[in-house]
Amino acid sequence: MGEDDELEEGYYSNQSPSRLQSVEAVGTWAKYNGGELRVRTGLANGEFVYNSQVAEKWLELQERKRTDAYAEASLETARRAAVASERAARYAMWGALISAASGIVFAATYFITRVPG
Repeated sequence: MGEDDELEEGYYSNQSPSRLQSVEAVGTWAKYNGGELRVRTGLANGEFVYNSQVAEKWLELQERKRTDAYAEASLETARRAAVASERAARYAMWGALISAASGIVFAATYFITRVPG
């Protein structure tokens, strides 16, 4: 942790939440004071007296980030499932081709080696 980080941490850990005026300041304050849960608790306890809208906006942005991350993970899961399904279909096709080829070879060998009479 650098000297600037230590100064920032000291400033924001001692800062009253009611004095924060920007979404970025709320985010930095939350970083050093317990995160999203602390902001929610502060809102519930009335600590964000003059800037509850700023704190609520920060919480909304956090929720949006989380939702976007879930959506991205869901898309990745769907993509992987599609690739696995395509791969399984390809293996099934090759298995069917090999099975048919071995059946043809077996039938041809049976009829060729069959002695008439």
